[in-house]
Amino acid sequence: MTKRKKVLRSRKTKNSIYEGYQLQNILTSTKQIEFSNHKTFSQGEDNDQSKKDIQKLQIEKTIRLHFEKQKELFDKGLRIKVLSLFFIDKVDNYINNGWIKTEFERLFEEIKLDYDHFKVKDKSKIHNGYFSKKVNKKSGEVIYIDELKNSQSDRELEKEVYNLIMKDKEKLLSFEEDTCFIFSHSTLKEGWDNPNVFQITTLNETVSEIKKRQEIGRGLRLSVDSEGNRIFDRKINVLSVVSNESYEEFVSTLQNEYENEFFQGEKKITPDNGNNKRSLIKLKNDILDSPEFRELWRRISTKTRYKINFDSKTLYEKCIEQINNEVEINEIVYQIEKFDISMSEKSGVSGNRLDSGIVNTDGYIGELPNLVEELKKETNLTTNTIKKILEGLDDYLIDDFIRNPQDFIYQVSKVINNEKSKLLLKGIEYEELKNDDGEILYYDQSLFTDLINVPENKIVDIENIKDIDNIDEKKKKSVYDSIVIDSDNEINFTEEFIKNPNIKLFVKLPSKFYIPTPIGNYNPDWGYIKEEKNPMNGKVERVLYFVGETKTSKEEFDLRPRETFKIKCSEKHFEHTLRDKPDTKYKVLSKVSEV
Repeated sequence: MTKRKKVLRSRKTKNSIYEGYQLQNILTSTKQIEFSNHKTFSQGEDNDQSKKDIQKLQIEKTIRLHFEKQKELFDKGLRIKVLSLFFIDKVDNYINNGWIKTEFERLFEEIKLDYDHFKVKDKSKIHNGYFSKKVNKKSGEVIYIDELKNSQSDRELEKEVYNLIMKDKEKLLSFEEDTCFIFSHSTLKEGWDNPNVFQITTLNETVSEIKKRQEIGRGLRLSVDSEGNRIFDRKINVLSVVSNESYEEFVSTLQNEYENEFFQGEKKITPDNGNNKRSLIKLKNDILDSPEFRELWRRISTKTRYKINFDSKTLYEKCIEQINNEVEINEIVYQIEKFDISMSEKSGVSGNRLDSGIVNTDGYIGELPNLVEELKKETNLTTNTIKKILEGLDDYLIDDFIRNPQDFIYQVSKVINNEKSKLLLKGIEYEELKNDDGEILYYDQSLFTDLINVPENKIVDIENIKDIDNIDEKKKKSVYDSIVIDSDNEINFTEEFIKNPNIKLFVKLPSKFYIPTPIGNYNPDWGYIKEEKNPMNGKVERVLYFVGETKTSKEEFDLRPRETFKIKCSEKHFEHTLRDKPDTKYKVLSKVSEV
């Protein structure tokens, strides 16, 4: 092992990265937290270097789009000056040689060499910033404001910036003025109503609260040539939005904003969002006290606890083997997609993919996360166990961690959790809970009560189910006068329970009826009784009792790992409690035919 590797090995098992990160203050007024090393983070902000990498790509893409647009217009003989607009939410990233300003000027110098019009331009004169600021009357110090509030003083500041923008509006349209890249507040509600903005880019460290409609509205204007003539050519008046979100997210948000803005007050057919509630769903005590229900409940309601035989040595040996043999860390790449987005009253917001490509990077260049702490957080294992796993990994994997720490942590923690689940399931044993006299404990039927204030979109009324007869008889199958469901998938099963002539009784199990597991309690969906009849004479030959869990799929890769784990724990629970009851079973149901 080389000396460099030894340094890396020590780096991943110590906490030096977080030295000084002791929480000092929570600033509720500004939604920030302050640490003892004087570093401050805003709500929604993280220290993820990949976010900065994406923003650098946005800057580069905007510059290239700007140059290409200007070249296109010159080639057509049009004297239309192209403007590009950057919105930022932290002014310090631009002023005083902030990283955005520095990176912009570096990329400008690099890219301009391929474009005659920009070759001779001075990088310091090609861009400018318009920001809200206050001046300390005593010291004369200029203080730039990141977040404008809805106060009189901040509204005045916003108005000052707006006036400054409008003052320079005509100047910016002239080729005599070099400035064509503009940086401004992302929070400004008014201002950049400039007809020649052809590119808009948002470089936010936090989640932007600006509306997409407002954002693109600052560039949706008919362009103007150097003589002041409006240009009506649709092929020229195309706005490029360089966004750091997916096309689907951008279009969905934009569509919703236009609907909310322009169709307020109109009657629209929308799904019930659960705000409408039914005050009471009554429990039918005659069904609850029936011999059939009591027998079902006696069979399935055993209380249990579990114990686990778990060997840490086996765990870290299995993890080391799997990680060394199976884990392949991906290169950090960024996908850039180009869409043509159109809007109309008839079809709303839609688009076509024009181009797509992958941008490779040189790897991660930020501060490395503390590997031990991150894996502890993701796996809930001890520091000692995590260290033993890491010490057994092949050396090349350490280089992979340096190159792409996020993917490394994700993949390694996934392997660890998978191996941990296997060992937990192998070693878990359930046993009945008993009282001081040695009697087995059961959940009480008092768990069933009247249901109050239930959302209407979670209720299935038996009389509203299509194609059923003898409604009064069908209602006797349930302990409630209506059925409360947790998901749309359960509607089909509710209808099957009602319609199936072999189902004698069914019940949606209450949330307080649960099976304990190492990762939290598990609440099965259904309890039901099914009669098997002789098809020749119709006589009941066998009565079966079931606990049912309904899923859209039984395939493990379709289920979340936590769901799969809890279901397998439940299988162990019922294997034990139903070991002398062959006519009672636990079933995972994905199709109504499996009832």
